[in-house]
Amino acid sequence: MAFLKQRGNRWYACFFKGGVKIVKATGIPCQSDDASPSRLRKLAQAAADEMERVSKGKTELSRAIESLRSLSRDMGLSKERTLPLEDYFRAHMRPEYKCICASFLDFARARRIGRMEEITPSDITAYLTGFVGRLSPGSIKKYKVIIGSVFRAALNDAIIPRNPCALAKLPDVCLAPPMERKAFTMEELHTLIAAMPAPWPAVIKFTYLAGGLRLGDVCLLRWDAVNLDAGEITILPRKTRKNGKRLLIPITPPLRSLLLDLPYAGEYVFPKLASDFLKNRAIPSNAFVAWLKKLGIAQLTRTSANRNFSQLSFHSIRHTVVTQLRSSGVVAPDVVRSIVGHTSEQVERGYFHAPADKRMEGYRFLARSLESETPAHA
Repeated sequence: MAFLKQRGNRWYACFFKGGVKIVKATGIPCQSDDASPSRLRKLAQAAADEMERVSKGKTELSRAIESLRSLSRDMGLSKERTLPLEDYFRAHMRPEYKCICASFLDFARARRIGRMEEITPSDITAYLTGFVGRLSPGSIKKYKVIIGSVFRAALNDAIIPRNPCALAKLPDVCLAPPMERKAFTMEELHTLIAAMPAPWPAVIKFTYLAGGLRLGDVCLLRWDAVNLDAGEITILPRKTRKNGKRLLIPITPPLRSLLLDLPYAGEYVFPKLASDFLKNRAIPSNAFVAWLKKLGIAQLTRTSANRNFSQLSFHSIRHTVVTQLRSSGVVAPDVVRSIVGHTSEQVERGYFHAPADKRMEGYRFLARSLESETPAHA
């Protein structure tokens, strides 16, 4: 028989399967205005027992769900356990994901699905499969996580008995190993600086000298983040902004000269890129890759999802920075990680704090390498 464990205001089912302890959320609160604690515990125990039977193959999932719904109705708890899918999604989807929310609601309306409990794992799989060839495998995985967060909230609110995203399968393209991104050679980087139109030469130089910033961070860089008097740029990277860790970039002499030569027009350092990025974040990236093709530096390859992919892109500058720093033998790997703003490796790496003089040595190396002569073909 399963037993219960209380975490916060929720009951969790606990049972053993093959000698391994399994803990699953029942979705039943410990305290509620709808029923007494004893009645809620009874429902949670029934849910836990059904979960154990399903896990051990002693009953079908559909039969278990109907059994729990019947018990919920008998206990007078079913009146608020179903909600219109559209209302719940709009209330629980974060504002920055409104496009994902809209696409999922359009999908649900097309299938005449109106309530949270009507969504099945196969529906989630069909929704995700519809993006094959339109989105990258990484973006499809992200969509699944974001949609799943709403269903997890519904599970915790005891609105649904299970999270359909947990059992949904990703399209096959998401299971294939990703294509590798390549780094530019220094010769290719100098070619781009010499051949591309403004503002790209300044953007490329800035990105390299600043330690390989991501394109979004470069596009949205504001002048108020640049402190020439203090000799540093302060950035909260978009990709890792959740951890709140800011990136301090020292301004080397070549970077200072570059910044002083830029026109001060508005709040953004690169206003044209900022305008394009805010319209559609793909515009600057696509424009850069188009120039790579025009100059014969990169070619598009077609993935298994019939989606065009370039192994060389703006992000390749970041790869170049890391490659140059690591291959120089001058800068330690942990300092390289600090310069480019990578937060992973292993847990203990979080305890490493790169000394300021070592970081400056790395940025000076980048300045020297960009100013040096274009290397000849090997």
